[in-house]
Amino acid sequence: MAARPAFSQKLGDIIGDVGADYAKLYLQPLVNAFGADINSGLIHTARVGGGTLPVDLFVGVKVTGAFVPDMDRTLDIAYETSYSFPAPNGLRYTLPVTFEINDGPTIFGDASPGVVEGRVRETVHPGLDRLEGTPDDIVIDSTITFKALPGLYDGPLAPVAIPHLALGAVAGTDVIFRYFPRVRHQSYGYLEFVGAGLRHSVDRYIPGLPFRISGHFMMQRLLITNADKDELLKASTVVAGGAISKTFVFLTVYGGVQAEETLVEVNYTFGDELSVAEGQNISFELAGDTTIRGLLGLSLKLGPVLLNVEGSRGNHRTILTAGVGVAP
Repeated sequence: MAARPAFSQKLGDIIGDVGADYAKLYLQPLVNAFGADINSGLIHTARVGGGTLPVDLFVGVKVTGAFVPDMDRTLDIAYETSYSFPAPNGLRYTLPVTFEINDGPTIFGDASPGVVEGRVRETVHPGLDRLEGTPDDIVIDSTITFKALPGLYDGPLAPVAIPHLALGAVAGTDVIFRYFPRVRHQSYGYLEFVGAGLRHSVDRYIPGLPFRISGHFMMQRLLITNADKDELLKASTVVAGGAISKTFVFLTVYGGVQAEETLVEVNYTFGDELSVAEGQNISFELAGDTTIRGLLGLSLKLGPVLLNVEGSRGNHRTILTAGVGVAP
């Protein structure tokens, strides 16, 4: 019992040491899902130019959702640190303590906070009789628990809706643009998103092909800031890929493959959501786990309206995409 106040004072320091490791495990599923989501739905055909109008145009929304596997819902972490305990004989003893959290929630986990526990039981002095195992032994026996972060979302899919504009074609090239202005989200703060890319016709160099071939390249960025405009999270993605498609009257079937990279920089200071770590700052980088994927989709054109569905899979992660827009 005498050790508990001292532990309360030191737990913040402990979180300062392991905070980045814990936060990485907590946020990694979000990075995986986010990268998989926004790198989806970049195309809905391999055709670039050659339509009934002198320009290509698509204005609409792409909604993507990455499936959240069970392994992305929980985390385990253990950290050993040395700590000086006061003992009943008036002395202090430095002992190793292991703090653990098992099946704690990630950001996609249970809304109930995980529990971090540290346990120590050790005889530090044999007492006046100098014999261990006797009643006058001086024993440090303490269990320390505190709540970790709760999960924020536990749905089967992590969905994102992205405004999408494609315009061209000049010299066989379309421009892709994605954007939404700075908006406030009650859980995350202020969000800003922008993306730009190109699609280029490959089949224009190979006359007579019964299908279309194109390549695409895309760069995107998401920025999350707090009320003071301090950067909390900055994510950037780069995608390069190729696609092939065939159109049957109103229906286009397409498939492709793309390589991609998602990098996220986190700079976060704990508030009172984790009281023992309040004021502690953590900074680190994470990478999304989807680096290459295959995709297959269908586009249906009904007059000026274009509907699109797409499934893709990469690095054991499945993503579904649906799009709707105007394509004169």
